[in-house]
Parts: sequence; C-alpha cells; structure tokens
Amino acid sequence: MAKPGLPLSLASLSPLEVSSSGMLMTLPSEMCLALTDIRNSYDTGTISGILAMPYWQVLFSTGYRNAKGNLDVSPSQTSAVVSILSAGTFFGALASGFMADITGRKLALMLSTIVFTFGVILQTASVALPLFLAGRFFAGLGVGLLSAQSK
Repeated sequence: MAKPGLPLSLASLSPLEVSSSGMLMTLPSEMCLALTDIRNSYDTGTISGILAMPYWQVLFSTGYRNAKGNLDVSPSQTSAVVSILSAGTFFGALASGFMADITGRKLALMLSTIVFTFGVILQTASVALPLFLAGRFFAGLGVGLLSAQSK
C-alpha cells in the first residue's frame, strides 16, 4: 500500500532500498572524480621521473647541456613542461561550467575525456618539445574540465 506523499515507485521500497538506489545513481560521477584525482596525482609523481630519463633528455633537447655535459632541456623548459599541465587545468576548470551548460553534464564529461585523450596522444606522438608542451596543455585542459564537472 502506498504511503501518503510519496511517489508510487518510492512508496513500495524500504528506506534501505531507496538510499542504495541513490548511491548507484551517483556512482559514475564519483568514479569519474576518483579517476581524475588519480590522474592528477599520477602525473605529479611521474613527470619528474620522465624528465630525468636520459632518452627523454636527448630526444627533447634543444642543445642545452646539463652539469654533466649531457644533452638535456634547460631549467626554464623543465619548468614549462611541469607547469603547463596546471595552466591547462586552470583554463579547463574555468570552461567546464559553460561546457556542461551547453551540452549537458554527461556529454560534457565524455567530451572532456576526449580532450584529455587528445592531449595524451599528442604527448605520446611528440618528438620535439613544442608538441609535447601542447599535449601537456590539452591533457591539463581535459583534467580541469573533468575535475570541475565531476564534483
């Protein structure tokens, strides 16, 4: 029998069933938030290791030589590689609300994932510093969009 004031579908459910169905509806956004936070932490932990790899230093060198005399990227280029992701994240967070308003939240999350993936593809395909920096920016843009949209 339906309880007064409740929709018929919710009236037949126990309080435990109502709360668990609500948790299931929010699970995708919580998973997206967790994966975005993992991505931020993962990048912060690995970029320093990538910058220290001799193969990466030689491949992306612009002629600068480090204290050991080996080809490397300059300190200002290193700081650009590290910080450009945060710049992308900043602009992504600013644009996320507009994007979600125009396309809707689900489509905005899907498009943001495509932006992030595009940034990763650019980083993977790069053989010179400018394309690597562009990839870092787009990856950060995607992370900023996802972070703000999934909260």
